[in-house]
Amino acid sequence: MVKALKEGVSNPNSFANKLTDKRYAAFVTAFNFAANGADATIYNKAQQLVAKNYATQAQIAGLDPNSAYVKGETTYYLANITKVKSVDDLMSNSRLYTYALAAYGLDSATENKDLIKQVLQGGVRDPNSVANKQTNPAYAGLATALNFE
Repeated sequence: MVKALKEGVSNPNSFANKLTDKRYAAFVTAFNFAANGADATIYNKAQQLVAKNYATQAQIAGLDPNSAYVKGETTYYLANITKVKSVDDLMSNSRLYTYALAAYGLDSATENKDLIKQVLQGGVRDPNSVANKQTNPAYAGLATALNFE
């Protein structure tokens, strides 16, 4: 995933474009790190992808993605995530923290906060980062989406 994000999708021969599963190219397009660099997560598409992931995870959990609860949480997330400037900011707002983790299938009630902090602070640029060493790719997805490194 890191390779796909780094290469982007502007080149038809990029890693993401060569994969048969086009969801990877769509994911890379949403963030577009190759073109936008560190500013990628302030783009509306990046925020919308987290919201889309949240709706998908809600549906997997048996919730209606169009329910008042899911829509309310998404509205709150989108209105407040741009105010978050650090990992500590995110972690101190339990509602945003829970939403962000849930978007990647992670449960804020059971996840180790120290591990999540290390994942978010370390990012994914370094192949040996905490996020990249986890067996669950959700950690790298979370670190990539929030881009605190």
